[in-house]
This record gives sequence, C-alpha cells and structure tokens, in this order.
Amino acid sequence: MELLEVPKPDGSGPLRFFIDILLLLSKTMIVAIALILFVVGWNQYLWPLMISTSENFTTLILGIRTARGYQGFAIVVLALLPLTSSHLLSKTICQRIARSPQVVKNG
Repeated sequence: MELLEVPKPDGSGPLRFFIDILLLLSKTMIVAIALILFVVGWNQYLWPLMISTSENFTTLILGIRTARGYQGFAIVVLALLPLTSSHLLSKTICQRIARSPQVVKNG
C-alpha cells in the first residue's frame, strides 16, 4: 500500500501516479519484453515463407535462403545486426533489470 499512497500528499491523480511512478519503475521490464518480442518476431520464418509467392516480395530471412555468394554474406550480416546489438546491450539491460527492485525497496 505504500506505493499507492505516495502521490496523495502532492494531490496527484491516478494518471500522474501512472506516468511518474509506475512507468518509471517498469521501464526496464518494458525494454526487456520489447527485446524478447523483437527477437521472436525476427526469427519467425514460416509465416513469410507461406505467404510470399514471388521472389520480389520476400523478407530478409527468406532472402538468406535464396541468396548466393557475396550477396548471401551481405544479407546474413544485415540479418545479424539487430541480434548482435541486442546482445551487446544485454549486460546493461540485465543490470538495470536487477537494480529495479532495489529502487522499489529503498525508494
């Protein structure tokens, strides 16, 4: 109940409580969920394979399957950029996730 009673002395309403307190405390969880959903969406392969009927309208993942030589290498590098960047940022994200409950306890 302490967290719900914080904005009452200031005269803040429920919307201000949601924006100032709840969103700030759950920011790292929202980022973690967004990254997980991004990786899941990035790795989906079957749906574009079933839908695309022409090679002119394929996704990047399907382009890897059909590309040959240096073109295939370039497509693989482009496909790995988001996953590599999320891996490089994962240490920072994990530290923020681990630190967020301490903010609630000590705040």
